[in-house]
Order: sequence, then C-alpha cells, then structure tokens
Amino acid sequence: MFKKLAPLLLILLLLLGACTGPSSNATQPQDESLSLVGTTYPIYLFLSEVTRGADGITVTPLINQSVSCLHNYTLSVQDMKVMEGADILFLNGAGLDDFVLDATHSNPDLAIVDCSTGLSLLPSYEEEHEHAEELQDADHDDDDWDPHYWMDPQRASTMISYLSQQLSKLDPKHADLYTSNAASAVETIGADYARLQKQLASLDCRKLITFHDGFAYFADAFDLQILLAVEEEEGQEASAQVIAKALSLIRTNQLPAIFTEEFSSDATAKAIAREAGVSVDALTLIMSGPLEEPGVKSYLAAMEQNVSTVLEALS
Repeated sequence: MFKKLAPLLLILLLLLGACTGPSSNATQPQDESLSLVGTTYPIYLFLSEVTRGADGITVTPLINQSVSCLHNYTLSVQDMKVMEGADILFLNGAGLDDFVLDATHSNPDLAIVDCSTGLSLLPSYEEEHEHAEELQDADHDDDDWDPHYWMDPQRASTMISYLSQQLSKLDPKHADLYTSNAASAVETIGADYARLQKQLASLDCRKLITFHDGFAYFADAFDLQILLAVEEEEGQEASAQVIAKALSLIRTNQLPAIFTEEFSSDATAKAIAREAGVSVDALTLIMSGPLEEPGVKSYLAAMEQNVSTVLEALS
C-alpha cells in the first residue's frame, strides 16, 4: 500500500513547490524600490533633483507646511506613517529637526543621513551676539549653530554634492546618474547665484533688520549685514527694549524697510514700521512649496524672489 502511495505523494509535493516558488523571490520587487524622505522642503527639492530619472525611487517631504520654523512643530500621525515606510531619512541637522530622531525607533532598518555634514556653519544669532566670547570653545551644542544653511546657494551646492555621494553608497546601481544630476544642479545654481549677485551689486543700503533669525546665510551669501534679528516666540511680542533698539537702528542707518518671514508674525514689525515710517517686506525661508516638478528650479525661484524683494525694498 505504501509503495503505491509514495509516487503520488512525491508528485503532489513537486506540484506544491512549483506553485509557491522560493520564499526569497516573494520580496524581490520590494527590494527594487527605494523610499527617500527629507525632513524639510529644501531637502525634498534637492533629493528630487539628484534622483531625477532613477527608476524605483520615491522622494517625499516629511514636513511641507506653512511654518516659519520647526521649533514648536509636532509630528502628526501621517508624518509617523511616512517615516515608517522610509528606507532612508535625510535630516537637515544642525539642531533644526533633532525631534524627528525620537520617532525613528519604530523603523529599526531606517538609514539616516545628516545633510549638514561637512558644511561650514554659522553660529546662531543668539550665540553670536550674546555669547561671542565663547565661540572659540571647542565644544558646541547643535543649538549653537544656525541651521538655515540652505539659504546660501554655495552651501546648498555643497549639500547637493554630499547627497549624491551618500546616495551612491546606499544605491550604487544609480551612482553614475546621481553624480551626473548633482554636477548639473551645482552648475545651474552657480550660474544663477552669480547672476543674482550682480543684481545686488549696485545696492547702496546693504543693512537689514529681520523679524526672524533665519536669514544669516542669505545675508552672508549676498554681502548683506543683519543689524538685528528679532525672533518672536509664538503668542509673544518683542519686548519694549527690542522695539526701541529696532527704531534706533532704523533711524541711525536710515533704513527704508524692515523684513519679516512670510509665515511668521508681522504684528510687531508693522507697529515699528508705522512708528519709523518704513515699509515691511516679507522674505521666504523656503520651508514649504508645491510638490509638482520639484528640483533646483523651484529653489532658485525662491532665492530670486528674496533678492528681488531686498533690491526693491532697499533701493
């Protein structure tokens, strides 16, 4: 009896094996895709540019909302889902998005890249003006540095090159494409940066008062001087001392305008402007924007918007 059943059992096992296939092949299609998440909109733009034309690559911004800073930002349930599905997370670094790291434990296989690596960072406005004597110390916390480095086209180019290098290591299949895309992006940014510098070359008044502390790199890139950066906490207005200092600086330097960030509060700035008889103009930190056709063109359009605003306001 057993001898008769044995061939039948063997045939049945072979048929089942043919239907199911090797277990390793079941996950193969997933291995061909790569999900990249950038914590900020600028990182999203640059990642999209570097990975342009690469098959199986998706790029998603973690935070793309109308905010002027991330100091009080809280990750949403949707943000957590985005991070859970990511293969590589690209942090801005320099203290801007450290809070995101607490949420990465749910994805133990997540690779993390700090985009500020290798950049020459400027001290934060508070650190520079209130603790200048300590700047030479060897040890610094992330809070000591200004994290808005993408506002300088040259540093943005360095960041793009670094993204290309890291992506090439993590996804060598597309290394040549990443390198080529990054080189083209850096060349485009360099040419546009030179053009924008020429636009501001004839500007006589090069001093700014800003109602946000995120424009130091922009000023550094375009040979501008920030006399005062007023950082207002949410729900709180600047002190009487700060207002008096701003008014004094406006009058002493004969400034025709002061500047806010497009998504920050402008109540104090408007009150000071009325008192001093100057205009209030908004600059952008490029913290959010459209997701259609992302890349360096969107970044450069925002930079040109800032240059045009400064040129018109201070001329």
